[in-house]
Amino acid sequence: MAKFSSVPLSIMTGQDYKIERIGDRDYKVTALSLSDLGKLEQWVKAQFPDPIETGKRAAEGMPLEIAREIMAKAVEQANNPKWCLGTEAATQLLMSLPGVTEMLSLQLAKYHPELTRDQVSELVQLLYERADAEQTAEGLYAKALAHEPDIVEEAFGPKATTGTDAPTRKRSRGVRSSTSSASSRNSRSTR
Repeated sequence: MAKFSSVPLSIMTGQDYKIERIGDRDYKVTALSLSDLGKLEQWVKAQFPDPIETGKRAAEGMPLEIAREIMAKAVEQANNPKWCLGTEAATQLLMSLPGVTEMLSLQLAKYHPELTRDQVSELVQLLYERADAEQTAEGLYAKALAHEPDIVEEAFGPKATTGTDAPTRKRSRGVRSSTSSASSRNSRSTR
């Protein structure tokens, strides 16, 4: 499954951002407000166990010295929470399927308050599938470029093989003109 590695700058800077059609509908996503960020941080916090409660359970029945060490570590963890937004643990959690669903739920709420959590989860799944398909297409393009640069040039233009331009059109399947097929075969046989 693909991972989202970043959030579009237009969302982070407060600009409304229109997502491409997902399924059969267009969706508008807003930037996360300060209130939304607080809700998001509370959601992240709820995903982690309370270190003090965990420490108490772990220290129960232990010799006093070990119980003190356990509680000291629990207090240290509580004072340096890994659930604060911006920490590595919080970021990893937010890049997971449930994390992206939580963020997107908050971001869709302004323009699409009718969406349920399950519906947002389905949208996120569609986004992941789209990202997987795009990664697969990029990988296939890279392999084609490495192994058959003349075919890539024929399909996408001369800039595609130099890396100065991304592919802008899809190659139609099946039929190639007989002259381009012959010239392509001739150029390969002379190598």
